[in-house]
Amino acid sequence: VILIFSGIFLCNYARDNAPNEGAIDGYVVNKDGDTVVEHYFEEGGMSTITVDLTDCGIQIVKGGKTSYVVMENFLTSRYICAVSGKILTVSNNITLADYINFDGTGVKFGGVWQTLRAMFVDKGNTDRTIYVHIGEDEIIKQINVNANGGVVRLVGFNDGQNVKLNVNNATVEMDGITAESVTVESVKSDITVTNTSSKTLEGNLEKGKFNVSTAVIDEVSLTAEKTQLNLLSLAAKSIEVASAGANVSFSTPYVITDYIIRATAPDGKIVVDETDMGTAVNTADGQAHPGNIKIDCEDASVTLTFGETNIPVEAPEDPDDNLENE
Repeated sequence: VILIFSGIFLCNYARDNAPNEGAIDGYVVNKDGDTVVEHYFEEGGMSTITVDLTDCGIQIVKGGKTSYVVMENFLTSRYICAVSGKILTVSNNITLADYINFDGTGVKFGGVWQTLRAMFVDKGNTDRTIYVHIGEDEIIKQINVNANGGVVRLVGFNDGQNVKLNVNNATVEMDGITAESVTVESVKSDITVTNTSSKTLEGNLEKGKFNVSTAVIDEVSLTAEKTQLNLLSLAAKSIEVASAGANVSFSTPYVITDYIIRATAPDGKIVVDETDMGTAVNTADGQAHPGNIKIDCEDASVTLTFGETNIPVEAPEDPDDNLENE
């Protein structure tokens, strides 16, 4: 018994004295009956954001002068929030790897103490929300979001970063992003991407909805199973979609002659500019075209609309490498 309590005391002492690289302040206040924890970080201390959370709301926003994380109803025994090696990590999925951490600052026993306290002390509030605010002077090159449940919002990042989303049974809103790449793994989730530009968008989607609107994305590659795909107001050079069990809609400010279109819908139909084209379309004519559309829709319908001049999407800058905007 003495050894057990000595071990718990050591874990508590190590947790309280282990440094959190880049953290300036962290304190707890009560607000409208919620427990609110705030963590502040030094400028220039991060280039990667990794968020791994279950059953909570997540908002990741860039702007302002200060980088900080606000956590509502996250008890200190049930999460990790730290910067190490310019990686900001926020997680409430504690594993054996977190029990004892070896890094450049020494040995951290926080995971053991967190687990013991979660088992015997904390009861917790299941209505949890996290706000990650990144200062405008930070240059973020990688954003990783793993979310199981809840609502995820990603807003205002324009650093040309790589964005990876892995979501299950979640609602995702991504707005005002300028990215190098966007990769999505989704199960039973509704995802909306607006006012976003990226060189690539890749997705593996299982059930739910995937909506893209008012976006400039060079290459789109999506595999969808029972996922409604709405790719609207989208300026893209290459679209490749394989869909099973849900309709596909695509609209663009570019004109139809900018593309080679290959589309099949054996158990549905294909509509191009409000004209029923049957179950297969192939416009390949032996000539070079700047854009390519390939859509295979097994047992649903495909709708394609071209030349929408009222869409506020700017064409990419280099006219030699991109499509002409009508």
